[in-house]
Amino acid sequence: MQRPLVFLVVALMIGIVGASFSKTEVTAALLTAVFALLLAGIGVLRAWRFNAWVLFCVCACLGMVLTSLKLAAVDSPLLAYKGKSVQVIGSVMDRPDVRPEATFYKLEVSKIVHNQESKSVSGVLRVKVKDRGKVFDYGDRLSITGLLSVPEPPGNPGAFDYRAWLNRQGISATLTVNEAGAIKVLAKGGHPLLQTAYGVRDALEKIFDQTLSKTNAAVLKGILFGTRGEIPQDIQLAFNETGLVHMTQAVKQ
Repeated sequence: MQRPLVFLVVALMIGIVGASFSKTEVTAALLTAVFALLLAGIGVLRAWRFNAWVLFCVCACLGMVLTSLKLAAVDSPLLAYKGKSVQVIGSVMDRPDVRPEATFYKLEVSKIVHNQESKSVSGVLRVKVKDRGKVFDYGDRLSITGLLSVPEPPGNPGAFDYRAWLNRQGISATLTVNEAGAIKVLAKGGHPLLQTAYGVRDALEKIFDQTLSKTNAAVLKGILFGTRGEIPQDIQLAFNETGLVHMTQAVKQ
């Protein structure tokens, strides 16, 4: 096999796509993955000639498990508050995605308040803050008030399915916030290892900004880290027309 990495990545992609369309149950995906791993172990010990295809199946099963876990997390009690103005309390799971039109956060929710009724819940929201105020960091525990909504499926066949894109990341719904004043910091947190990793990323981004032109730095950060907010509109349009936009989307997912 001349390109084993490509071979295994294709298998992983097949597993992801298969689980997305078939709505595979998590238990079934896990059992299939365990069976494939056992088979791969036997194959290595026995030196089977078709071990490459066994590893192909293992990677496909891994893609199925990861996607099934993400889709299972989407079925959250948060969906009961669709179309309502709510207050949520949760922690920022990732670096903020700062764009000219808004700032986006991935928020792991632990509590929701509606009509003065508080309830402990679990789920993940994509928070859109339209006001260009303070930008919050990974690990911040926030109280946010906004409109909770679930994107509708695309109206035309082949159009971008925003809801499916969110679901593949384990995100149940979106929360739209008009003013930064609707957000309050309750505490600081986050895993130390991730804090360190983000610190390294910040240092690299600073080097890109200091050594490259603004456009080149933005494109490089988009390819490496999936951040597209700084890429000029004409460059993003060119990416869309050539299909290169999928490179930054894949990194972000």
